[in-house]
Amino acid sequence: MGAVPIVSVIIPTYNCAAYLPETLASVRAQTLTDVEIIVVDDGSTDDTRALLENAPAPVVYVPMPHSGRAAKARNRGLLAARGTFVAFLDADDLWHPTKLERQVRLLEGEPGLDVCFTDYVTFGIPGEHLSAFSGLRPQLAALPKRAVSDGEYVVTTPSVLEYHLRRGPIPFWTSAMLVRRQCFDTVGLFKDDVPLDDDTQMWMRLAQHFRVAFIDAPLAQRRMRASSLTGSSREMDGFRYSLETLDTLHEWLTLSRGERQAARALAARIESAAGYHEFAAGRLSAARGHFWRSLRRRPSLRAALYGGAALLPGAIVAGLRRLKQRLSLGSRALPPRAV
Repeated sequence: MGAVPIVSVIIPTYNCAAYLPETLASVRAQTLTDVEIIVVDDGSTDDTRALLENAPAPVVYVPMPHSGRAAKARNRGLLAARGTFVAFLDADDLWHPTKLERQVRLLEGEPGLDVCFTDYVTFGIPGEHLSAFSGLRPQLAALPKRAVSDGEYVVTTPSVLEYHLRRGPIPFWTSAMLVRRQCFDTVGLFKDDVPLDDDTQMWMRLAQHFRVAFIDAPLAQRRMRASSLTGSSREMDGFRYSLETLDTLHEWLTLSRGERQAARALAARIESAAGYHEFAAGRLSAARGHFWRSLRRRPSLRAALYGGAALLPGAIVAGLRRLKQRLSLGSRALPPRAV
């Protein structure tokens, strides 16, 4: 079996043979070399098996029947992992060469730390590619923390989970995470019966139980593909699965009163966002349902106003929206006022 590696890198994949060589190369290029790479193949039909079956160490190829659930593949990888720490990497994403070394050094240098995440940037499609942290500077600035070294912080808030629910989001993202493997003995495996948000739920579970650190540097790259761009139906799926995650969180965790309140308030905001999405698309009946559910979770003036507006005939709502757009465009066209 050999010596226990410092890090087990778990890569779930399905039909990503075109991207895997570059992804694996970014792991092999790590300055921390004591790793095992577990690639869990969720029944690929492309050249993945030929690419990996005879791959040299430290790659471990784990084929499985197709499930369509990345969580099932991650769970299979977790059961095979031997490392002190576990890192997750999507099959088309990349790492900066120092990612694992910096994360391991931070977790080993501070007693009681178990989870570390980093900043990341997107790539792969035309457009502006800002880092995840750049859009969340106010939340990160207000996050109670202690600087360990330049750009490296230990989160000190009593409840990382409550902060994430109430003041976040904290930018937990799968390919930027490093977790002490024994943590999964406490929180269990990924929830594998939903196609989305299983990873978000896992980070919430870890955030409640363990101390968290982060590195303010973009040490991971998230590949964006045309097929992964958010569409209307996928956005509604995201709302639905996020609500399911929040509504079932109590089944996985014993929540404090503050955490329960924060989860309910966040669910109300998500319901309201889903309502506005449907309202903007002219699906007023669906919009009303979301706004009313938002109000039941937590009353808000915005949800009440839009819920009331969704009672109007569709033609009137469409006219009001056109008027609002014209007024908005007109206000932007006005010259700046002299002072």
